[in-house]
Amino acid sequence: FFNFDIWHIFHLGIAKGWIGSSLVVIIESDIPVLSGQRSVEAKFGQLTDMYKHFCRSNKLAMWVSELSRESLSWPQSSANPLGAWNKGSASTTLMLFLGWFAQAFIKGKTDNEQLLLIASRP
Repeated sequence: FFNFDIWHIFHLGIAKGWIGSSLVVIIESDIPVLSGQRSVEAKFGQLTDMYKHFCRSNKLAMWVSELSRESLSWPQSSANPLGAWNKGSASTTLMLFLGWFAQAFIKGKTDNEQLLLIASRP
């Protein structure tokens, strides 16, 4: 019962923190794709629409139905975000979305170092 389970350790531990932090960096940045939105909630709304479209287009299950302060367990800017989902495959889907988002809106389109770290790959 208490075996070492690297899949769950990553997807329900490390990935939730990384994904949450990455989404907060995107929300708090001046990235052009979200520049039309003034509030954090409006930016989350636009990001949610993009996420839903991505999932539908790629026939992926949306275990997380909305990207928001609540889904990231991020009540305020001074808090550390940590995903509130409890399915490991939700982390997989959100990582795929972040990869798509980085390719579409970050790589070659900004000099923001924090955003470029999200978009970097080996």
